[in-house]
This record gives sequence, structure tokens and C-alpha cells, in this order.
Amino acid sequence: MRLLTPTLLLSLMASSVLALCDAHAQDGGQLEIVPPASIDAREFRSQRRSGEITASDLAALRYYKQSGQDAKFQAEVERLQRIKPGWTPPENLGAEPSGPNVQPLWDLYGEGAYAAVRARIAELRQANPDWQPPADMMQALERARQRQRLVSASDIGAQDTVIQIAEANPGLLTCESIDLIWRTAEAYAATDQPERARTRFASALRDCAAPEARVATLEKAHAALPPEATRTLLSVARNVAQRPETERAIARIEGYLDQSRLAAAADGQVNLSSAELARYGDQAKQANDPETASTLGWYHQKRKQHRQAQTWFERSQAWGGGSASGLGLVLALRDQGKTEQAEETARAHAGNRQIRDLLVGIATDRLANDGTVGPEHLKRYASLATRYENATLAMALGWEHYNSQRFDQSADWFARALTWAPSAKAAEGRVLALSQAGRLEAARETLNEWRDQYPEIADTLEVGDPASPLMQAMQREDYGACLAEAQGIEGTADYGAAEAVAYGWCLVGLNRHVEAEIRFEQALSLLDEKQQAGTDWVRLRRDALLGQATSLITLGQVQRAMQALQDADLPQEQTDRLKAQALAKYAYIAMERQRYAEVLRILEIRRRYAAPTRGLKVIQGWANYNLGNNGRAAQIFSDLNIQFSTEDTRHALAVVRKYTR
Repeated sequence: MRLLTPTLLLSLMASSVLALCDAHAQDGGQLEIVPPASIDAREFRSQRRSGEITASDLAALRYYKQSGQDAKFQAEVERLQRIKPGWTPPENLGAEPSGPNVQPLWDLYGEGAYAAVRARIAELRQANPDWQPPADMMQALERARQRQRLVSASDIGAQDTVIQIAEANPGLLTCESIDLIWRTAEAYAATDQPERARTRFASALRDCAAPEARVATLEKAHAALPPEATRTLLSVARNVAQRPETERAIARIEGYLDQSRLAAAADGQVNLSSAELARYGDQAKQANDPETASTLGWYHQKRKQHRQAQTWFERSQAWGGGSASGLGLVLALRDQGKTEQAEETARAHAGNRQIRDLLVGIATDRLANDGTVGPEHLKRYASLATRYENATLAMALGWEHYNSQRFDQSADWFARALTWAPSAKAAEGRVLALSQAGRLEAARETLNEWRDQYPEIADTLEVGDPASPLMQAMQREDYGACLAEAQGIEGTADYGAAEAVAYGWCLVGLNRHVEAEIRFEQALSLLDEKQQAGTDWVRLRRDALLGQATSLITLGQVQRAMQALQDADLPQEQTDRLKAQALAKYAYIAMERQRYAEVLRILEIRRRYAAPTRGLKVIQGWANYNLGNNGRAAQIFSDLNIQFSTEDTRHALAVVRKYTR
């Protein structure tokens, strides 16, 4: 069953108020009489409970008496006698009252026209200087004003003001105005006072006996309170309400809490006891529940318990689970070294983008690291790359054929990669493959076609000794061999600026960016010593600055990276791309430091250079949420969820919508 929406909760609240008004009282069994329409229902109830007969009661009696409505007069007398046994109407009730008739004022009050009541009182006082409005009327007007202030403050999220008004006017928080109790409790919860919030919700459960009100209170508390606080309220509800609808609500919310705890455990936020794991597992098996089975799979996968994860993901799939358990199963199999089985499972779910990307990753890793990839695998990977026009896998196939000296096939795959997603690596690979195939004219044509867009490939054919083991290892992206070759010649006469640059890029390929930045700085120093201005010197300096910027971006040193990009004098498109990368890194750093306004400013600047990625849209949503821009945050997360729904986007939407009225 779905959670109650704010609209439905308000409807329930209204239903509970009517039930309290029209049904038998829970505690006395007496039939409550609805007051005259001219008197506000909340005022009526507070008067009834006080045991006092007020001026407004007498005004209503006088009105019925003077207008000849004998039946209504007698009914009102009987009602007031139930409030105050033994009471009798005053003998002079039918006489004209001294001063203005206040019943029209109560009529306006009952319509909610509080401003009109105050304006009419001012007119009457001006016409009757000695007249004073009834004290209970003025008190009722003040309570109405405070009610409106509390609701308005709650609607705009001014939680401290809500608390201030509620604490200064405790008489507002009655079962007849249970919405005010909820709003006050939510304000405590939103200002990190969960115990006070729990106390307010608990009082509503104990004091407000209407079943609909209790169910709505439980739903509200579940949305506002931490899980453990909600569980204590469920105990309160059990003690005070023995009704089927309340019991169903308790069971439903307990189910939500269990699912939330299991989801939090799957995310690594909490650990479950063996008893809890067994209970969740039994529940999943009894219901053949694919969602719980999938969540249990992710719980074990997070803790690197891959065999148990595989078991639960397989159960989820057998019970009709979706792509989440399919993705988990592929990962669990891969992480156990069951590559063939993981690949087979991924192919069965390749319609899902995440799983397809994982399949491409598995295939790419096998091509790069597995020396046993045979013709059947190559055929399969070629079909996969072609079907989804995947440039990453096309380049991996290109290097596989290159390393096997099938240079014509290698050149063809690099050509496809350039068609599907152009990159410097794809252009470089095609130039090298054509060169090795002896097709030098085609190699030069390719070089001329792409050198303006990717200046770093400009000297692929001319610069450096192509027979050098270091350069060969770098070109085929064999970073381990490249590292060994560079370490072997560092400090010798064979080690110059070109070798230092190659060394740096090999370290980048190994994600060793601190060492890479040192090697690029070393290359720049060697180049500065030469002070040359030839083509090779310019190219090497540019490559060193580009490598330095790349490493600095990864290390989070954004300002230094931006300076290196400025000095490199790269083509505008490449500069923009790297600036966008640097600003993205800067935005993530600002988010980690909780500088939310700065995050939004950085992302706005980054739009000048590139469209936002999905990850950047996510932090944009959370930054807006933390700045109180809940409407904007909800829109961002809703758009992301529509594009591709994940547990993260659904969780984000639930959090934001919970605090957005």
C-alpha cells in the first residue's frame, strides 16, 4: 500500500473531525450535538469541555428565542444542560440585550471572515462608545489569528516560527485542530528535535481517539521521524488503539521501517545481525519477494560476500526481479572471477544501459588482460560493439588486432571508433595501425584529418623513436611495460623531455597522478633548459602541460590545473573540455565541504563549456535541497528519475517531497 499523500492526509483529518462531531464519543458514549452553523465548531468544542456557559451560548439562545425557533431553542438548552448539569436559562433571556446584537458577528466568525469581524467591532464601538465586545469573541479572534500565523509559517518552512507560536499558544494544539499538532511536530523534527517531535505525535495518538486521526498521525510521524522514534510511537499506538484500521496501519509502517532498514544496510549505512538477516530472508522466501531478495543481494555484495550475493540475486531473478538484481548478479559473478558466466548474464540483460556498460567493461578487460580470448569471443565482442556502436569496445578490439599484428583489421576498428565517438586515442590508434600495415599514405591522410582537432597526435608518425620499447608500450597502452621501460632509462643519456612526457602519461594511465605530475614538471624543466622554439619543443611542452593539467584536475588542484591549461595554448574545443572537467572536480570538492551556494555557482559557470553530466545534476539537486530550494530540487530529481530511475533518484525524490508541501 502506498504512503498517504498530503492531500489525502488533510482529507483524513477532515473526516476525523466530522467523526468526532457526528459520532458517539469514544470516552462517554454520548451523542454530540452539532452546534449552530453560526458558531465555529472548534470554539464549540473547547467551550463544551470547559464546563462553562459562555456569552456566545447565551447569544445563540437569545437569537432562537427572539426569532421564534422554539425547537432549536429547546435543543440548545438541552445541549448546554449536558455541558453544565442543573443549569437553567436566565429568566430575562427574551428581553432585548443592552448594546448591539453580537450574533451577526458570530455568523461572520463562523464563515472565517475574521477581518470583517474586527472591522464590524470597530464600527460598533464607534457608534456605541460604552460597549465592549464579548471577551470570548476577542479570545476566539486571537486564537484564529494565531492559527493562521502558524499555518502560514509552516507552509513557507519557517519552522522556528511554528515552534514559537505553538509554545506561546498551547491551547491551539487540540484534537479538533490536529493539523496544527502535526505541523508543530514536523517543525520540531525539521529543527533536529526528534524527541520533542515524538512527544507531540505521541500526545496526538493518546488524546485524539478518532481512528482516521490515529492512522494519519502514524503516517505523518513515519515521514518526519527517525526509524527508532517511529517504532516507539507504534508501541504507543498499540497501547491506546485496539481497532483493525489502526492495527493495519501499524503493520504497514513496520513493513516500511523494515524495508528502510534493509535498504540502509544494503547501502552500507548499518549492519544487520544474523537474526535480522535470517528474518528478512525468511520473509523473502515465504513471499517469493524479488525486491527483498535483490536488496539482500546488494547487502552481501557491498560487504564483498559475493557468493551469498549471487544466491540472492539469482532468487530475485527467478521470482521476476528487474534490472537491479540483474546488474547485481553480473557484478557478483565477475567479482568471483566467473567472467564467462558474468558475461553470459550481462548479455541477457544488455538492453539495460548500466548492464550493457558493464558488459563492455568486462569485454574490454578481457581483451586487454586475458591472453586466451579466441575467435568466438572476438566475434561476439565485434557484434556487441557494432550493435551498440560502442567506441570503447571498438578501440579495445583495435588494440587486440594490433597486438596480434592484424593491422588492417585494427585500422578498421579504430575507424569505427572515430565514427561513433571521435577521440585522440582512436585517431592515434588508426594512424599507428595504418603505418604498421604499410599504408603510409592512408596514415598521413588520417593524421591530417584529425591533427587540428587532436594536436597531441600531430607527431605520431615523426616524433620519437617508434622502435623505442618505451614509446611502443605507451602507444599500445601497456602501462606496466611502459613504466618498466621508463624506470630503466631514467637518469641515463637516453632519458630526455620526450621520455619524461611519455613516463608521465603512462603513470596517468595507471592512475598514479602524484607521480605523473612530478614527471610532467620534470619534462617542463628539461624543455626550459633547452629554450628551443621548434615544432618538437612546442609539441612536447604542450603535451607536458596537458598531462600536468590532467593530473592536477584528478588531484583536486583545480586552480593550478586551470593555469596549466592556459599556458598550454590548446585548441579552444580541447581547452573547453578540460576546463569543464576541472570545474566538475571543483564542484564535487565544494559539495564535500558543504558549500552549497558555491556548488551552484560553479555548475553555472561550467555550462559555458559543457552540458551537465548526470552526476553533476545529482549534486545540483542536493545543493538546492540543502539551500531550502525544495521545489527546484524536486524538479531536478524528478527529471533524472524519468530519464533513468534508480534507487538513488527514488530516494532523493522521497526525501525532497517529504519536506515540500
